Amino acid sequence: MRSFSQRDRDRLAVLRQVRDGLVTAQRGAELVGLTAQHFRRLHREWEREGDRAVIHGLRGRRSNRAVANAALLDRIREARRFSREIYGKSRFYAELRESGVLVNHKRVGRLMQEHGIVGATRRRKWRTTKRDRDVRPAPDLVERKFTAEGPDQLWVADITSMPTWSGSLFLAVVVDARSRRVVG
Repeated sequence: MRSFSQRDRDRLAVLRQVRDGLVTAQRGAELVGLTAQHFRRLHREWEREGDRAVIHGLRGRRSNRAVANAALLDRIREARRFSREIYGKSRFYAELRESGVLVNHKRVGRLMQEHGIVGATRRRKWRTTKRDRDVRPAPDLVERKFTAEGPDQLWVADITSMPTWSGSLFLAVVVDARSRRVVG
């Protein structure tokens, strides 16, 4: 006959607290690491069969969904190794569908997020301008009026960056406000 492990003793203590009304069943489920449904089933078995139900009742049982999620996660990790850790949610989803696994893309994304699996990205999040709040902004010389009476009276400029494989390229353009032609 097996003795109670520390986990079993913890479960018994929580079951007694639920029975005595000190803890709700929902909170008891959270404390012992079970879903509310499994905790209620364990609680019923414990009330009916006594302390041994904790050892023999739900030890090692997992829901069908948990077993399926574990199998799906193994497939995702295998595909991740095959893709050299590049694939993201969309490609994993397509790969699984092609291999005959019927799965929803949201489930794939949830499992990836829960287990810290991310795809490679080319985009970096960075800002080109960091405003200094202590410095007064440059004066608005055209007062937000971007129209001109004739050519070469008002030029406007803009700058943008474009990501490339070798780094970022910056493009600066000067445009005549009247003719909309690139001046420089």
